[in-house]
Amino acid sequence: MAKPKDAFAIYLTIVLFGMLFLVRCNFSSKSDLTSLQPVANSYHGEVYAGSQTCFNCHQKIYEQHLETPHHNTSQIATKNNVTGDFAVHNNLQLNDSIRYIMTDEGKLFQAAYKDRKLIRKESFDIVIGSGTKGKTYLYWKESKLYQLPVSKLSLGNRWINSPGYTNDKINFDRAVIPNCLECHTTFARNQLPTDFNSNVYVKNEMIFGVDCESCHGPSLQHVKAHTNDLELKTPKYMTSIKSLTQQQQLDACARCHSGLRKPLKMPFTFKTGDNLSSFRMPNYKPIDTTQLDVHGNQYALLTSSKCFTQSDDLNCTTCHNPHKNERGNLSQFSAQCISCHNNFNIHKTPLKGEEKTNCINCHMPLLKSSAIAFKGRDLNDSILTDSITVRTHKIGIYKNLSKQSYESSNK
Repeated sequence: MAKPKDAFAIYLTIVLFGMLFLVRCNFSSKSDLTSLQPVANSYHGEVYAGSQTCFNCHQKIYEQHLETPHHNTSQIATKNNVTGDFAVHNNLQLNDSIRYIMTDEGKLFQAAYKDRKLIRKESFDIVIGSGTKGKTYLYWKESKLYQLPVSKLSLGNRWINSPGYTNDKINFDRAVIPNCLECHTTFARNQLPTDFNSNVYVKNEMIFGVDCESCHGPSLQHVKAHTNDLELKTPKYMTSIKSLTQQQQLDACARCHSGLRKPLKMPFTFKTGDNLSSFRMPNYKPIDTTQLDVHGNQYALLTSSKCFTQSDDLNCTTCHNPHKNERGNLSQFSAQCISCHNNFNIHKTPLKGEEKTNCINCHMPLLKSSAIAFKGRDLNDSILTDSITVRTHKIGIYKNLSKQSYESSNK
């Protein structure tokens, strides 16, 4: 059952072969080449120019991408993007003796107290996460990068214990290794490039956000070529997504959306078009996909779905436009389902109202993630145990999905 790929093919054609040449670059002359400075050097010897250089020829795509969770998945910490409540009553009490207090002293800090005595205080230096579900924070200790113990949950705008942290001790010592950063930054150069567990980085060669160069490759040579010759009709020195096989396109997304994998090669060495299995080993077996948590491994969930196994060309970008923030646009995603499944007579009960245009809430429902569970205390000093719901990418028939579950998916 081959899926229509007209919209996907048209979109890629416009993006990769049209916009670059139909819209004349905004560089006024070759002299502008002097402003093109390297941002970082990849492990392959190619040079990053920074995604802001894409604006000159791809203004609309660039501006749309700024609103995406990909772009906002890591940033230098500021008062505007930390977004947690710094009021005293909203700080985090772990147990009867340990309390974290967030302070704004012109610079933002997390301070840990035990029995009302200050034990340690570190600054908010980097924000990780777009804020859709929540955010966590990192701090620098010279050139070493560590995770802060308190994260922020978007639901209720409240502070929580960072994932995996316990309620019985103060912990500022979780090292942030390259495998963590690969899916939250475009590039981060490690000072020990052969050590998978090193958290020592070159600060000025860290490119925040998952931006254009994360998927299309380092762009300095490309930008210089097309700035130098505005009449070039073929994209130079960039990866053409259209030229990739279905599996290569899937691998480009699976690099970050297939759960925790054991690294076989150093992070940031995979390039779009490479075979992902040569760089990372899956931590699951295909037979176990029914047990996968809904968080993190959308690739395995999707590829185990009947829609995928009976299709010749279905991939992530069949439904997702990576250059736009489409979160919550269920009618748009459902339109992709309806384009193939336009016979609603398969439903035993006739569809009514929104059900006719919203396939997602029933066939890709929000499910609780055991991987994102947390403990803490509420304002009444009661112990909390909670988890976050994530939309599963296992497309299927969920017979036990209650009306209450459907309604919660609509929120």
